[in-house]
Amino acid sequence: MLRNVIVNNGSTMRFRPTVRAAVPGRELRWLGRLGLPGLLDGEHSFLIEETGPGSVRLTQAETFTGALVAVPFVRRKLDVHDASAAMNSALRQRAEHQ
Repeated sequence: MLRNVIVNNGSTMRFRPTVRAAVPGRELRWLGRLGLPGLLDGEHSFLIEETGPGSVRLTQAETFTGALVAVPFVRRKLDVHDASAAMNSALRQRAEHQ
């Protein structure tokens, strides 16, 4: 069983994501839910597109939906921009130095 732990801004969230797409070398997408469907759902995706010989573009996205998204305290906890940017930077450095 797939399990995921997210640590963001000092908060830890544990959930069991459902893989929605897994295409080697092209796409990975999963849905994580907090509690019941529609309470707080987050879909995360990585899409790899070839842009030329030896060159690709990685697009990472996360979309949150559900009743709790409207709660200001929860919405602040869902800001994953800094963590995503740090991961993207580290991934780029690793890929370019291989």
